[in-house]
Amino acid sequence: MKKHGQFFSGMAAMALLGLLTTGALAATDQVAFNQAGIRMFGNAEVQVGENIVAPNGQEVPGVITYTDASGNTTNYLSVRKVAELFDAPVSWDSATNSVVLGRSTSQKSDVQVTTGSEGDGAAQLPTTPKIGAVAGPFTEVAPGTTVAGSGAMVWLNRASIQSDTGIRQRFSCVPGGVVELSVTNNGTTDQTMNVYRPITVSEGGMETFQSIRIPAGKTLTRSFQVSADATALTRVLEMNVDSGAVPGISDLVITAKEHLPKTK
Repeated sequence: MKKHGQFFSGMAAMALLGLLTTGALAATDQVAFNQAGIRMFGNAEVQVGENIVAPNGQEVPGVITYTDASGNTTNYLSVRKVAELFDAPVSWDSATNSVVLGRSTSQKSDVQVTTGSEGDGAAQLPTTPKIGAVAGPFTEVAPGTTVAGSGAMVWLNRASIQSDTGIRQRFSCVPGGVVELSVTNNGTTDQTMNVYRPITVSEGGMETFQSIRIPAGKTLTRSFQVSADATALTRVLEMNVDSGAVPGISDLVITAKEHLPKTK
């Protein structure tokens, strides 16, 4: 379900300093495939002996080991796999003949989950979210959704907040769980609830869900399923609630809880 940028057709999917296309090296004993794996945060992401499936369906080596004349070895890793592990969008810049990692503020995001964004006028926004929208490992599901055969439910936050600047909260979610965010607007001004997934390697980049209006006196509840394969860097969800350009004090009651998958 990852939506990082794709290499353009004709671009070698692995970008391993030319080792996959250098016949002289491939014909010698200096190069070996898949003799090493990749681990991150204690988890085996690529096993020894395992190939990686490229976007075009081709199986390519996960790790290439080069041995020089002195017997010293160097492991070359897939740029795409490393970028995926570090939550970095990856693309190809034909103008500079370069692999591009991360996204700068000058680049337009290639991920648009639904319409609506932080700061929109609340009066023009819907009051119900679009179920099924996806951002990284998160899918918006119907409120009340729980995990099949679920384990415990844990509170992430419960708070009453009065503020003239709105509030912003960040949650590190459990893979396989369901996060439920609820906001009660006790004030007299409509509020806007924005939910998004920050992109780790970017200048403030994010994958956004639809912005939703919370009328005065109403409660909005939204739920998000977390993919079981979400990584430590991709399983972060942020929520922002404010009144946009309308001045005044917000009076909010916010709760956040998570239904966890049952542990073995």
